[in-house]
Amino acid sequence: MSIFDDALRAPTAESLMARSQAVQAVHLGEVVETSFSPSQIREGVCEAGIKTWLSEKIWPYQKKQPALYDITANDDHTASLIVGAFPSNSDRGFDGPKVNKGTEGSTTLYVGSSEDIQKRLREHLWTTRSGCTYAMHLSRWCPSGEGSVRVRVQAILHNESRDLRQDLEDAVWRQFKPRLGKPGGR
Repeated sequence: MSIFDDALRAPTAESLMARSQAVQAVHLGEVVETSFSPSQIREGVCEAGIKTWLSEKIWPYQKKQPALYDITANDDHTASLIVGAFPSNSDRGFDGPKVNKGTEGSTTLYVGSSEDIQKRLREHLWTTRSGCTYAMHLSRWCPSGEGSVRVRVQAILHNESRDLRQDLEDAVWRQFKPRLGKPGGR
């Protein structure tokens, strides 16, 4: 007896078709973006800066609004400098994303989605109290220097499906090939 047989084929195809239709029908908010210098990240400006940036003026959505985000260096040199400074697993003392092989030339550092975008961006650009959240924790190790790091956020409107959010995040991941992180949900 096969593990995946004809009895599973039709419901699987139906499920995938429904997910495809949800991607086609999704409504997204306008992209909002800001940039920080590596020095600002290192100095912890992002802790308060994220909340100020995503105030009601620019982020008119509820606090728990699902959103996509990407964190990108302004050029390949800055991206390489940042990724080159990323501590190895044994040296860092916090849980962080994996470094992806074969992404040289990509300026995208990380892509993701979250239901609490302010908190998630603080984890990436600043730090968490415990250090046990998988995030970049950039303020702990970001090298000083020229360049900038751009943060873009786009709300996923009128949809509560975690599967849809993950499908959108995975599509963005495949498109931008980030240097850190991994595709797919945990």
